[in-house]
Amino acid sequence: ENCGVGLVASLKSIPSRRVVDDADEMLIRMSHRGGCGSDPASGDGAGMLFGMPDSFMRTKAKELFAVDLPPMGEYAVSNVFFAPGNEKALVDCKAILERNTRDRGLTVVGWRPVPVDNSMLGKDPVDSEPVTEQFFVTNSGPKKLSQRQFEQELMLVRKMTEDETNQLLGPESGFYINSLTSATITYKGQLTPEQVSQYYLDLKDPTFISHLSLVHSRFS
Repeated sequence: ENCGVGLVASLKSIPSRRVVDDADEMLIRMSHRGGCGSDPASGDGAGMLFGMPDSFMRTKAKELFAVDLPPMGEYAVSNVFFAPGNEKALVDCKAILERNTRDRGLTVVGWRPVPVDNSMLGKDPVDSEPVTEQFFVTNSGPKKLSQRQFEQELMLVRKMTEDETNQLLGPESGFYINSLTSATITYKGQLTPEQVSQYYLDLKDPTFISHLSLVHSRFS
């Protein structure tokens, strides 16, 4: 057997709610390509990658940080996992990520707790459910970078942070940067295909729109 993968996109790169809804429907229809445990509410893993939902993120940044984000391509938002029940590790990992971001000449905007609903999850995913927060960063440091340089620095920040946290806490610490790029954002977890949009409340928000979505239903 193999995993299930699908793509929905606007050929004219126009963000819409239809892309998000069609991607969710596609993922759900690939449930037969994914695995689950003896408990059908405990999935093998599923997720959705989206072209950066610019208007949604711009609104959240204004509401939470009173910040107007720069133009598309000059900021990045990442969904970051932290181990549950370990406040010290969460604080330490945030500090490392923020330090590395500033050291590479980028600007830290802030953190947004990602709203979730875990009421439909089985025991296994609930027991290991991470804390998920969004990290906002902009290309507005002392030296303005080109788009290519910005993406390169974001990759370096991610790799440096992963290496440092692995040394500090071990490779199975529960800290994980899902993605860190200006182009896309990923919502995923130990979920069934049906649970992804139920769990991540952002995906049910009518203002969450995108021009692109890649979906994945995992079968191990």
